[in-house]
This record gives sequence, structure tokens and C-alpha cells, in this order.
Amino acid sequence: MTERLFSTYQIAKLLSTTLGAVNRRMSEGSLKFRRMPDGTTRVPESALIDFLTKQGMDLGKVLSKAGYTEASLEKKLSRSQAEPQGEESPQAPEPEEPADTQPPRRSRPKIRTARTSVRPLIEKSRQAPEPSPRAAQICDALFSDARKQGAETIHFTPYRNGLVLQLRIGGVLRNKPNFSRGLSDSLRGEVVTHLLGLADPSIDAETLRVPIYSEFALEIDSKKLAVRLSGVPTAHGIKLVIRMPRPSVDLKTLALDSPARANLEMLLQAGGLIVVASPQKTARDEALAALLTACNTNDASVLTIGPDIETDIYAVSNLRLDPPAGLTYAAAAGAIADQDADIIVLTELRDPTTAWGAFDAAHDGALVIAGTTAASAREAISEIRAMGLESWPLSRTLKAVVERVPLPVLCEHCRVQTGESSFEAPGCEQCEQTGSSSMQVLTGIVFVDGELADLIRSDAPYEQIAETIQETCPDSLASVARQAAADGLIDEAGAAELQ
Repeated sequence: MTERLFSTYQIAKLLSTTLGAVNRRMSEGSLKFRRMPDGTTRVPESALIDFLTKQGMDLGKVLSKAGYTEASLEKKLSRSQAEPQGEESPQAPEPEEPADTQPPRRSRPKIRTARTSVRPLIEKSRQAPEPSPRAAQICDALFSDARKQGAETIHFTPYRNGLVLQLRIGGVLRNKPNFSRGLSDSLRGEVVTHLLGLADPSIDAETLRVPIYSEFALEIDSKKLAVRLSGVPTAHGIKLVIRMPRPSVDLKTLALDSPARANLEMLLQAGGLIVVASPQKTARDEALAALLTACNTNDASVLTIGPDIETDIYAVSNLRLDPPAGLTYAAAAGAIADQDADIIVLTELRDPTTAWGAFDAAHDGALVIAGTTAASAREAISEIRAMGLESWPLSRTLKAVVERVPLPVLCEHCRVQTGESSFEAPGCEQCEQTGSSSMQVLTGIVFVDGELADLIRSDAPYEQIAETIQETCPDSLASVARQAAADGLIDEAGAAELQ
């Protein structure tokens, strides 16, 4: 019977990793491969099973992606033990595209050996390691604290003599300096092992050599939440990043004035393009989710494109990007027209092809909500125009730009007034001499109508558009920042950067 052969591309898909990682495994000898007469590289199924077994990975979980059943896998494992791997090429292979056909396998002499069932191996790989009670208590307390503080991500970074804990709150990564104190080396390792066990019981921290990604449910303060774990091997151990679920958001999250919010709600019930401009990913994704939640989707076809748009709205379809497979932003944008969607959300206008796809859908009557890394409405308009969108139809299709920027809040313990409407915070023990107690995302909105729409239509210079926004848009981010500085929330320097 012909043994199945896998291309490096197929191996990368099965292991949920990159072609480069697969090639490194081959070059170091842990994943055996065979150089074919046509110059391509193939991994025999027996070599793949041997690799998965040595890595302690879940055979059934991985190979089920390739169409294996447990019964067929049992036969394959026995056959792989009965047949030698043969000579393998010592050279690291070059990445190639998946082959449509598989070349025939050379005949090999069979060697009789004892048959071994794969079932015990599968069951063993599915058994979670015994958690340390102390490590479990530490992790539970960390998750509870992170949730109360509104942390977006939790970072565990190993170094030579310890483990660094950091929380990203309001877009800013903050150290927890007291975390490693009082923890022994073994207990630090047990914390990492416990976290990996929550994500996937088959993962072995000692032998992990490839990046991992897992989504799982976690019970925090008697509430079950979906979290995502990413791990990468480093020189000092496994670095883990856990992304916490985003709290429910709506337009109130944006903290807009009542007239501005009412105007935005009207735009969300009509067609056109609404852009969310923010250089900070968390602030941008939060605004995209809030706008999507505010849309009336009861009788609408909704399509979201890109990662991290999390919502429980009924009948919302999320298109997950997969660049190695060719599903990029540009490729996804090309499928927009055929989906006949009423509401489309794109995490980022990354390139001209994506921008044109979003623009065409909005111009044809769909509501398109798109993100951009621009720091303000004037920069967003400039970038969109630079992508080649024509000024006249753009002035009619672009309805609004939501601006979001996180800024440090002045510490209330050391804040002093230095002028009629200016404040500063020199620093104190409460804020660790930083002058800031937290971060707050300021939100502004620029509606594209009237004089601003006329300037875009006439292809006016960037400076003139910026000046008009500052003078005629009372809800812009610059106006919101000036008011925040006058109220003592931020300092004048921070407000001046947004002018």
C-alpha cells in the first residue's frame, strides 16, 4: 500500500505553524523528509507520526485535519513501526506550493515487528498534566485581578532568574514588579505548565520548539470566558501572551456628546463608508466592535474581515485571514461584491486593493466600517486619497471618521494647576513618579459634510483640509483634547500633539 506523502506546506497547515518553522525542524533532523526526483520535498506519513509522538502532541487532533480516523491512524502507526524511514536528505528544503499529485513511493522491504496500538498513545496525549494547586491558585488570582483592571492582554516573559508579569491596560503595557518575589524557580515553571495545560493538555513545556496558539474557555470569578493563548519558545523558556475577552461595548463606550452620537446612529442605519482612525490596535478594534453592535442587524447580511472583531451579534460572519494560504486583506476585499452584504467591517484599510473593495461596496449602498492606523481624521483622509480613490465619489461615500487616541491621565494625587486652564503632575509615590495614574482613550468624530466634503471633492491640499477640520468640527479629537486639558484630565503637551 502506498504511503502518504505530505508537502512542507501541508505540514505547516497541520501543525498550525509557518513554512520556516517546518524547514527548521527538517534541517535539525527532528522531522524526517525525502527529496523527490523532481526536486520537491515530501514528509512520509510514518515520519510525521514519529515526529508528533516524540513531541507529545495529540495525534488524533492533528491528523484528523488530514482526514485520518482513529481506526486508520492505528493501522498507520503499526505500519510506520514496521517499516524503516530510509535515507533522508541532509539538506534543508526550500518552501514550495502544495502538489496536486503525489509521486509513487519506492518499494521497500518489510520487517516484521510487534504490533502496537495507537489508542494508548492517543489517550495518554489527551491526559492533562497534574496541576500544581499553588500554581492554579496563583493563576486564578492573576486572571481575576486582570479582569477587574480591564486588562486586554497578560504577558508572561521568562528571563534568566525569574518570570516577568505584565498587563496591557488601556493600550499600555504595565509591569507587575512584585510578581516573581517569593516564587521559587520550580513554582514559576509550574505556573507556565499550568497555563499550557489549560490551553492544550498535550503540550509539553520542556520539549516545545514551535509557536502555539489555542482558544479555550476559562472560569474567572464564577463566570466562563473565552480566552486566547499564544506561546513562543525563547532562550529562557516559553513566553506566553493571553488575550482576555473584550467586554460588551456599544456607542456609549465611545463617550461622544449626545448630538454627535445621535448623528452617528443615523449614519449607521444608512449606506456609506465610516472610518475608524487610531494608531493603537486595541482602541481601534473596540470602536469597530461598538459600531458593529450599534447596527440594526436583524434583517441584514453582515460580514467582518480580519482578526479580533469579536461579537455575539446574530448572523454575523467573520472571514479569518490566512496569508500563507493566499487569503490576504486584498484577496478578501475582492470577494466583498459577491457576498451581497449589507454591513461590512474591515479591521484595516491596509492597501489600495482593500480600500477600493471597501469603497466600491460603500458606493453601491452597503454600510462599510473600516479601520486605519492613521492618528486623526485629516491623516485618514490623506491616506485614503493617496491610495488612488477618486476625490469626487469619495466626498459622497465617506460619511464620518471616528478618531481614537489613548493618552496618559494626570495623577490626581500630585496634579497641580499651573494656569487658568492648564495642569501638570510632577510625580509622586502614588503614580511611581510618572505623573500619570492611568490611560484613557479620547474619542472624537469628524462628519464629512458641508465645507469639508466640498474640499475633498475639489481635491484641496492636505493643510487646508486639516485647518477646516480644526475650525468647523466641534466634535473632532483636537476639540475633545483641548477640553480634556482644560478639565485637568491630560496635560497641555498631550493636547497640543492632537491639534
